[in-house]
Amino acid sequence: PGGAGDRTPPKATLRLARTTLQKVVKRGFIPVNVGCDETSAITVRADVSRKLRRALGGTTIATGKGNCRPGRRTNLKAKLKRKVRRGLRRRRSLGLTLKGRATDAAGNTGTATRKATLKRKR
Repeated sequence: PGGAGDRTPPKATLRLARTTLQKVVKRGFIPVNVGCDETSAITVRADVSRKLRRALGGTTIATGKGNCRPGRRTNLKAKLKRKVRRGLRRRRSLGLTLKGRATDAAGNTGTATRKATLKRKR
């Protein structure tokens, strides 16, 4: 009972889209470019270091979800939490880790992480 089917997890890639810290705070989301090798649903979250947790009210500062098709880059918007937007106003830069989780039709999940930094424009 139960065929073998598809067991390979989707390979996802994450990249912070070109943006500045001001834009992120103003618009309320972090733009993330996502790529996959098979059609899958993807959730993305942005985590900050221990040091920043207190100032921003938690480890995860933004979350977003979307769908991903092979051979195409998808732009996802990871929405910032309200407290985070307030906490980021006075910061000059923000180091974060993007964590993505892709789930394909067969229910296999693949993960991807990417460190990134948001800076204010000079």
